[in-house]
Amino acid sequence: MRPVVSIADMLALETALMARGVPQSELMRRAGAGVADVVLARWRQAPAARVVVVCGPGNNGGDGYVVARVVAAAGVPVRVWAVAPPRTEAARTASADAAADGVIARELKPFAMAAYLADVEGALVVDSIFGTGVARAVDGAAAQAIAAYPRAAYVIAVDVPSGINADTGIAAAAVRADMTVACGAYKLAHAVSPGLGLVGIVRFADIGLSPAETNAVARAQLISPRDAAAWLPREAAEAHKGVRGHVLCVGGGPGMRGAGRLAAYGALRAGAGTVVLVAPDNVEVRAPAPVMTSWAQDAALWTRPAHACVVGPGLGRDADAIEALARALRSDLPLVIDADALNLLAAGEVRMPAARRDAGVTVLTPHPGEAARLLDLSVAEVQADRVAAALALAARFRVTAVLKGEGTVIAHGARVLVVAAHVPALATAGSGDVLAGVLASLLAQAAAAPRRDDATGLGLPSHVSVVAAGVGLHAQAGALMGRRLGARGATALDIVRYLPRARVSLLTRLPPATPAAII
Repeated sequence: MRPVVSIADMLALETALMARGVPQSELMRRAGAGVADVVLARWRQAPAARVVVVCGPGNNGGDGYVVARVVAAAGVPVRVWAVAPPRTEAARTASADAAADGVIARELKPFAMAAYLADVEGALVVDSIFGTGVARAVDGAAAQAIAAYPRAAYVIAVDVPSGINADTGIAAAAVRADMTVACGAYKLAHAVSPGLGLVGIVRFADIGLSPAETNAVARAQLISPRDAAAWLPREAAEAHKGVRGHVLCVGGGPGMRGAGRLAAYGALRAGAGTVVLVAPDNVEVRAPAPVMTSWAQDAALWTRPAHACVVGPGLGRDADAIEALARALRSDLPLVIDADALNLLAAGEVRMPAARRDAGVTVLTPHPGEAARLLDLSVAEVQADRVAAALALAARFRVTAVLKGEGTVIAHGARVLVVAAHVPALATAGSGDVLAGVLASLLAQAAAAPRRDDATGLGLPSHVSVVAAGVGLHAQAGALMGRRLGARGATALDIVRYLPRARVSLLTRLPPATPAAII
């Protein structure tokens, strides 16, 4: 796991380092040298026409001057362009040091635009305009500089691509980087959309912060699907369906049978031993073999042995749906609440019993629209700070909250995990239903064959690591599917089909399939 910090926390960490005798110029040298190592590694892998470093006026620009100086010293042709003169003392020093070594920046004035465009063409561009220093639309010379980046062969951003709010991932005319080098610590923009779709591969540059220092102020812990794979339930020595868990999938009401089937089939393909699709009404329901079927009014259903339950996909909002949700909430099973069940909770049609709030394993899996209804917010407010929204959900309902999206946020109490996976292929109807089934499946497997307590090392209940593993498995299945079938045209049923392959690829440490990877 990798700690994620806010801009303010990063400033405090750097200030603490400087108070211990490390000057700002040394922090800049460390960051720039770390980025330069990444740039040189990329250059050796795929040489470009030249390296072009585009510097802003602040300390991110100062990092860029250091990068240019180090890269030039390695014998690589370098051009430096400044969208404005350096304005901080450390940036001015870095610019002067580079110039003393013969690496002189040229200011991007209108009359120099043709020369700039010629330099960028086919180059490896280093974006060091703003980094974490701007959270607004980029204009003027900076906007003109960024507009030329598509001409480059490759773009590496310093800390955060210019134009992205590092605390939220919200982007305004931002750079789309092929690679980003996080300096000192990871920022939320590296982990959640839309930033996640703009940072490319994320590498790390050490500036001398200790893990203990960074963890002490971390807003979240960043994990990749590969990290989460370590928390997948493992096979027992003598595996049989009884130790792989029994899952109830409550949903698939009239007109929405397919959603319930997707959740049930997802639970089965994620490894559950037995799965029962439980319809809210008493009309006979067909399900893919070998999924069994029942209906929620069957009182005996809730007294038979089961290990976990998912309620909501295709549940509906009529009287039968309300009663089915109430029965699931009254059970003592680990429970995943999704889709229509979330909307019933948001509308106050059903209330969560105190016993489940206080002691039950309960997981809410809203997308941003459902989260907005649960929190009485707008979708824009939820997306503006996804970590805060997930924490609010966890606190309001006393549950584990899984706020879906690119960079799914998992909150429990005051702790947050972010699964960083940019998987456009998951943007298809029914993808969330499959995820709900996967989570219930893994919770059932963990309950049927308990293995250990907190796998995260963060003092979290054991089920939180299982939930993170399920989110990672779902993302990996979507990534494998997208690589094989393309991001458009694949369906949620295809995600289900790729679940076993995704589990094998994660556990056998095959190359990661996700296009955005934390390395």
